[in-house]
Amino acid sequence: MLTGGAGTGAQLELASLHALGVNTVTVAIGFPILYQPFDAFDYQGYLSFYKQLAVNIHAAGMKMVVETGVVDVPGYCPTLADPMYLAGRAQQILTIAREIQPDYLVIAEEPDTEAETTGKPFIATVPGFSSMVDIFLSQLNSAGFTTTNVGAGVGTWIDNAQGYIQALAAKSRLSFIDLHVYPVDRTFLTDTITLIDLAQSAGKPVTMCEAWLEKRREAEFTGVAVTTNDSISARDPFSFWAPLDQQFLTAFAKLAWWKQLKVFSPFWSGYFHAYLSAYDSIAPDQILADASAVASTAIMNGQYTSTGLAYQSVVSATAVSAASFVPGPVAPDSMVSIFGIALAPSTVTGPIPLQTSLAGTTVTFTDSAGAAAAIVVRTGIRGRNALTDVQVSVGGVLVTPQYAGAQPQYPGMDQVNILLPPALAGRGALTIDLSVAGQHANPVAINVK
Repeated sequence: MLTGGAGTGAQLELASLHALGVNTVTVAIGFPILYQPFDAFDYQGYLSFYKQLAVNIHAAGMKMVVETGVVDVPGYCPTLADPMYLAGRAQQILTIAREIQPDYLVIAEEPDTEAETTGKPFIATVPGFSSMVDIFLSQLNSAGFTTTNVGAGVGTWIDNAQGYIQALAAKSRLSFIDLHVYPVDRTFLTDTITLIDLAQSAGKPVTMCEAWLEKRREAEFTGVAVTTNDSISARDPFSFWAPLDQQFLTAFAKLAWWKQLKVFSPFWSGYFHAYLSAYDSIAPDQILADASAVASTAIMNGQYTSTGLAYQSVVSATAVSAASFVPGPVAPDSMVSIFGIALAPSTVTGPIPLQTSLAGTTVTFTDSAGAAAAIVVRTGIRGRNALTDVQVSVGGVLVTPQYAGAQPQYPGMDQVNILLPPALAGRGALTIDLSVAGQHANPVAINVK
């Protein structure tokens, strides 16, 4: 990390993620990496690396999440008395807020993991974890960081997850609640939705700054820690998991759109660039090292896996088939779902027949030449002899109908599809005049933007 190569590698990875359509990057800066008493000699080098990384992220037009959990440094955290440990954690959080200034600062997450790593069981209780978060918030406020975007959260697998979320959501200084998702066994998927709803009902936005499909047998839940055991995470790098990884990412991207999460950040983004082929059993740490090496090479070569490209299609698509959620061309008269952020000021369900505007939001479709589509619904059209019998003018401009016939959804109604030429853009209120074999229909008023 303190070499020029690390900075170059980080810049290449940022560029590759940006090319996939990623707009927010999660960076873990675990305690005690930026706690000066831990390593006074290398402290400034680490700080300079992360400050430059923040500059590069923002220069790319991306947002930065910093998570401040704990790094497993053998023999360090367990030797610190609880007050000294909490003071050190608080000091590092202040350093990050002051020097790195991320868009989202997660000050505590996964209390069970932190308790296991540090040997401090009080953290894995609701009162203990809540008290720790209060200490960090108090330190931030005392130092003047009263507007920093600060959050805390848990993994969705933890016992009494709702108790933790309720305690965190009650803290007015917390800006958001963060969730980590790995296992999807048992009731963890429905629990995730419940936790999101619980936080949002308390007025807290939700982020999901770590998520990946964990490959775990049901029997292993009683004997293996959820996120800290290499024997579990070393299953992830193999290419035969790609279809399941893609299914997981697609499902959670839909969840993020549905629940309007502020951040959704897949954890093992290296598998967007390279997987390992299956080979004979070796040590888990060697598998993970090999996976990191092939991912680094793929990033330098601009290579992506099918999972990376699938994620790009999910996060970059704005309009997809409502039936399959597959981006790309859609058929005439089909249902289309449009995903994005801040598309409307409120949630509204449209009546039947479907509306052209809801909650002040209007959608206009154009063809490759820039012509917008319009649909006129009337009766008495399907009896025409030929499409040329149907004549349409918009604001006095003749347009050619693309279709004239039965309306596919509403029996007895007919429909005419036309393309509005780009020359009509900005004309405002116009009238559509429709005639079939010389018989004129009632005029239709439209507003062309």
